[in-house]
Amino acid sequence: MSSKVLVTIKQGTLRGNEETTHNNFKFFTFMGIPYAKPPVGKLKFKAPQPAQPWEGILNANQENNPSLSKDFFLNTTLGDFDCLYLNVYTPQLPQEKNATLKPVMVWIHGGGFVYGSKNRDFADPEYFMDKDVVVVAINYRLGALGFLSLKDPNLGVSGNAALKDQAMALKWVQENIAAFGGDPNNVTLFGLSAGGASVSYQLLSPMSKGLFHKAIIQSGVATCSWAEGNTDLAKELLIAFEKSATTEAEMLEIFESATKDELIAAQSKVPDVWKPCKQRYYCPTVETSTGEEHFLHDTPLNILKSGNYNKVPVILGCTSNEGLLMGLFGMGAKEDFLPRNDAEYVPYWLNLTGEKASQVGKRIKEHYYGNQVPSDKNKDCYFDYIADSFFLTAINGFADQLIKTSNNKVYLYCFDAETELNQFKKLFDKSNQYKGVCHGDDTLYMFKTNMSPVIKEDSKENYAIQRHTTWWVNFAKYSNPNGLEPNPLLGVTWPEATKKMEYLHIDNTTKVKSNFGEQSTKFWNSIEAEC
Repeated sequence: MSSKVLVTIKQGTLRGNEETTHNNFKFFTFMGIPYAKPPVGKLKFKAPQPAQPWEGILNANQENNPSLSKDFFLNTTLGDFDCLYLNVYTPQLPQEKNATLKPVMVWIHGGGFVYGSKNRDFADPEYFMDKDVVVVAINYRLGALGFLSLKDPNLGVSGNAALKDQAMALKWVQENIAAFGGDPNNVTLFGLSAGGASVSYQLLSPMSKGLFHKAIIQSGVATCSWAEGNTDLAKELLIAFEKSATTEAEMLEIFESATKDELIAAQSKVPDVWKPCKQRYYCPTVETSTGEEHFLHDTPLNILKSGNYNKVPVILGCTSNEGLLMGLFGMGAKEDFLPRNDAEYVPYWLNLTGEKASQVGKRIKEHYYGNQVPSDKNKDCYFDYIADSFFLTAINGFADQLIKTSNNKVYLYCFDAETELNQFKKLFDKSNQYKGVCHGDDTLYMFKTNMSPVIKEDSKENYAIQRHTTWWVNFAKYSNPNGLEPNPLLGVTWPEATKKMEYLHIDNTTKVKSNFGEQSTKFWNSIEAEC
């Protein structure tokens, strides 16, 4: 650690670390910077408040609390209420000679809105640090803390605290990032899974207007069925606490007074079912109460169709087998993960019941299984069903609306590269018997994580990392993933998407294709028309 690595921002002075990349590029890290007032006590479920100043020098050289959640693997309580912090990584501080402000990339982590963290175990941006950009990684509240919504306007809990946290972090970036050598007028949001959906929600909200200038949306959009929440969360949470209340104020008092272990225990009792036929609770919702600024005033699809959103250049895409991770993880659970009857193949958003649901469900099942009986022997059919109904159709529709309603460029991709970096697939598909790249595996092509293998300079893994981060950084710098000059590393030129839905198919090489998600979208559009 160098005592000279000091930066002064609006709230006070920070001490960071000096580090080097594997290519011997110098960069500076500042971890655990508060971007909002700790959401504790009466602030647990409310919109974030600006960070308070501190006296002296704040040591920003180690990680701090992740957001309160349940550990994905160990099933134990992780993190704390006090979690609204961010990390800044920069290759150059502004006091250095001839320093110019650099493009900023703000990472929003995934985890289904219930897991995840900004911490370096999950997102170490070393691969970006030799490419002349500043990277910011943020925490935001998860689960009930992030998505409780109440109708009483006097309570100040209209919902979407998690998304308001993200918007507050973006405001912090606007006010402070120049002190770290970053350009507040060139900010790119990027995220994957729930992080990708979060980026798309920031596109749709007036609260985020002017706070970012480009967006990279990976494997998740606001219109995915798993990313739009059920407003009955408060009722379900009260039942889980095994307590009674006659008003929302009484309910909120129960929730606010709970310890972190009590809240996680109650939250775990509220069914968070990852099936298309069930609506999740821990997700963004349309805000209806009055008296405070809303993040989301209408449904994502209505906002998209209206054209009244933050129009910026966008990269948008998915992996080649989005359903693989969710399907394999779910089938490994104790519950019967496959639909129990034909009606359970029908997504909740179609609002079908009775005989009609059974008829439509039978058609859906036959589309994916043909004459086969669903079982452990044909899991790949189920993976395709999950990929289409949970991801691809929504991503295709979101892209289509962007192309129709925005005058900014849209770039589409399908990520299909398979190397030793595909650790999620290795974890759940140990025998490598299923085709394609599963949900989340493209994370390791951007960030070092606690799952990353050692990367050799002449390896295909290093080639894939350099290629992927170059695309993303080019987009952050120039609004074009191809950059300003031809680069042999990148292969073919990535075209802008038009009505033909051109996209880049990313495997060990690259190919330009058309009609992104056409087959699945046609089928699901026909199902929706039938309903």
